[in-house]
Amino acid sequence: MPPQTGNCLGRLFCFPFAGGGAGPYYPWRPLLGSHGIHVCGVQLPGRETRINEPFVRTMAGVVSPICNALRSYCGAPFAFFGHSMGALIAFEVTRELRRRGLPLPQWLLISGAQAPHRRKMEHLHLLPRKEFLATLAARYGGLTDVLACQEVVDLLAPILQADFELVERHRHESSDPLPVRIAAFGGTQDEWAPAEELHHWREHTLYQDEFRATAFDGDHFFLIPARKLLTAAIAALWTGSGHNARI
Repeated sequence: MPPQTGNCLGRLFCFPFAGGGAGPYYPWRPLLGSHGIHVCGVQLPGRETRINEPFVRTMAGVVSPICNALRSYCGAPFAFFGHSMGALIAFEVTRELRRRGLPLPQWLLISGAQAPHRRKMEHLHLLPRKEFLATLAARYGGLTDVLACQEVVDLLAPILQADFELVERHRHESSDPLPVRIAAFGGTQDEWAPAEELHHWREHTLYQDEFRATAFDGDHFFLIPARKLLTAAIAALWTGSGHNARI
């Protein structure tokens, strides 16, 4: 977590997708910084700057430390963004903050993820590594080139298997809708988290009239090529300048 800084309208805590870290969100900083939004990438153990730390393989093991760390940052406006696995983590962190009676994010920004009550139960992390990686490459086209390099595979495969174990072992427990505004983003060609599924996130907010769902051109990793459009949509939500649903 970064230190407090001045001249900041709010902090956007960004949660990583499976196999990823805070790095993919670094290019967001100048795009959102001009709007007074400070991007804070959440770094999970076992990757990037925390590469030597053991993986966390349970949702509770991830959520509790994040909530503990966030206590120091809840005095100023903040929001959450999470893509794929990160969306599920951001959702569970928000629910845990509510259980603890701590301030909640102004927006819960969901990306590339099915609503938790709609997720299919799978056990891909139990597959032999070669089959596991082949399955991911077939499902998420953006991984094909990455997995072509053996050195990258040796580094990334353990992270991916740990992250998939975390997600696949998690079981959603129903609770009251959150008193938090939710917006959901997706890719028009995302077969794993179809854009038409995004509207189901509406069921998890008390502010259903303010729910937003937007689809961008692209597959599951649309957030990379659509970076400027996505961050512009986030800034519009934050500043209240409007953001029309495209689904």
